[in-house]
Amino acid sequence: MMNPIGLGLAVAATATLGFASTNGGPNGGPEKANAPVLDTLWQDGIKVSYKPGGGVTFAANDFSMRLSGRIQARWHFTALDGALPDTNSFQARRARTKIDGFVWSEDITYMMQMEHAGMPDILDVLVGWRFWKNDDAFVALSLGLQKFRAGLQSDISSGSLEFAERSVASATFANNRATGALLYGGLGKVEGGHSFMWHVGAMNNDTAAGSGQAAWAANEHNELNFSLGLLWAMEGTKGPTSMTEGDLAHSGKFEPVIGGNFAIFNDSIGGVDNEATSINVYAQIKTGSGIAAQGEVFIRSDELQTGAPAEADSMGWYLQGTYTTAPGEGTQWGFGARVAMVTFDDPAVLGVGSSLPGVGAALAGFSQGEVMEISGVINAYYHEHKLKSQLVVSHQSIDADAGFGTDSDNIAIDVMATLHF
Repeated sequence: MMNPIGLGLAVAATATLGFASTNGGPNGGPEKANAPVLDTLWQDGIKVSYKPGGGVTFAANDFSMRLSGRIQARWHFTALDGALPDTNSFQARRARTKIDGFVWSEDITYMMQMEHAGMPDILDVLVGWRFWKNDDAFVALSLGLQKFRAGLQSDISSGSLEFAERSVASATFANNRATGALLYGGLGKVEGGHSFMWHVGAMNNDTAAGSGQAAWAANEHNELNFSLGLLWAMEGTKGPTSMTEGDLAHSGKFEPVIGGNFAIFNDSIGGVDNEATSINVYAQIKTGSGIAAQGEVFIRSDELQTGAPAEADSMGWYLQGTYTTAPGEGTQWGFGARVAMVTFDDPAVLGVGSSLPGVGAALAGFSQGEVMEISGVINAYYHEHKLKSQLVVSHQSIDADAGFGTDSDNIAIDVMATLHF
């Protein structure tokens, strides 16, 4: 059988010839495809399929490999308060390719995801092993660089969000990948996956994007960071990373999801040891008739181990609601609103991870007080989240405590187009 890596290179090099005709063999009928690459794969017993928005899949009895990708292009305008200059710019927000599948059996999986926009970066590199399962439950282990269940919105793909960017709360207290080991499983098999999902993880680095730590960071001492969590989904789920925002399907089913995560961090910030705990609780509801709601709360406590320990308490939350018209042959429209806030009661250990375009200058110097963001969105879904455009208008209010930053009010307009291929 052809080596999967060689297979991928061959297909990439000869894609035009290989996909010139797909009306034969295992890819389209009883006869060969009369296209060089597909005929070779057919002879090796490899089936090739393409799903618009879902990538190209090569599959045989003992392996599969899917190549997929996503492009997000956006324009933004930001009116900043005071003497700060306004911004008006186009941006390649994301350009990602992903390879995933299984080898030898469906219980041994892999995934690699690369970011090509801006500075090229590796986002995910992981190997999974589902080492126990029965008709109602399973237990699996995932090793490598990956999302570590820091929050619901951060676990959901950025291509499956109802707003162009995640909330200021998620961007501060979650949204950072980590390197480590994640033990997870499911209980209560239902049509949509499992009713309960749980996880326990050990990792090198902080999962809060506001910490500024790199996902590839090596552990600098003999204490790791730990995470655990539980999720309940009435209609079942395959895990938070497989979920989407909004009620686009109009399934007629009431689909509530409730969950929470707890993490213990033992990190070094600027050469000073830091001990922290983080609590995250969340809920998502899809009514089955186009209305959806979602919210999260983050509570965190940091303690820098200086000569006189410096404590820092912080919290964040968001609440969003949307309505999506019924799917049909034309454009499916969506409308929504979101309120989000981050509060630093003490001089911050974290930085505010606002995803609003162009507001970094307004947040410079902020270390204690509140940041509130109110956003409204109009979405045009052409093929659900796989092909859509979004218009988001946001108002950001920075209320800094005396001596810990500058107050300001900023307006941001964001237009983004998303294409999965």
